Amino acid sequence: MDWKPLEENGAETKGIFVKVLRYDKETKRAPTFLLKFEAGASYPYHDHPAGEEAFVMEGEAYFDEHKLAKGDYLYTPPTFKHSVKLAQDARYYLSFQKRLKLLPTKTQKRYMPLRPLTDRAAGSISAKRMVSFSWMYGPLGADTA
Repeated sequence: MDWKPLEENGAETKGIFVKVLRYDKETKRAPTFLLKFEAGASYPYHDHPAGEEAFVMEGEAYFDEHKLAKGDYLYTPPTFKHSVKLAQDARYYLSFQKRLKLLPTKTQKRYMPLRPLTDRAAGSISAKRMVSFSWMYGPLGADTA
């Protein structure tokens, strides 16, 4: 299994490499893979219709303004919108069950702080910090997207 440049229609992916862990022949996509980002690389604003799981294996990753470091686990709920930026080389594990959607511009969204996950599933990877994103849309929770 070699690292290959990430190629996606409509997305600037320079400096991002992928190593597929599982490929689903039925959906013709890889729902589980590793990503390697070179310093300064970024992935544009996008949406995960069915949520996402990420585990930072090396370096630091910014999901919007929230910094995740080596050993951090992140769960994002369905329809969570964000971009990813790296200031240094990083590698992380990703898993999401539906194809993500690239979005043209960042919508007006106010984020609640990262919060610890309370439901920790037993597994072989020990996370330094397990967090989940919460968010709310504009006034009175109205969706401004």
